[in-house]
Amino acid sequence: MTLKPTHQDRAWALVFAAWLVALTATLGALFPGEVMGMTPCVLCWYQRIAMFPLVFVLGAGLLPFDTRSPRYGKPLADFGVDQLKAVVDREVSAKYGK
Repeated sequence: MTLKPTHQDRAWALVFAAWLVALTATLGALFPGEVMGMTPCVLCWYQRIAMFPLVFVLGAGLLPFDTRSPRYGKPLADFGVDQLKAVVDREVSAKYGK
């Protein structure tokens, strides 16, 4: 007898994967700033402001599993992606003068 994963199991796995990405990104952002002494740019700070709480929001939604936790984390993730786009746009316009 094999157990099929339920919708709840798949949703938990996706939230767990998102939590791992947020945790890895947070630790990866803290290392250059805190260990290597590098100062991030202003837009990087905005991105960090959106990314750091995701570790807690998604982590709190995992145990016990709250199906609404992605709904709480999505605005933070969207803001972080918007800031990434702003950094890329700024770098492209500085390089090519557009």
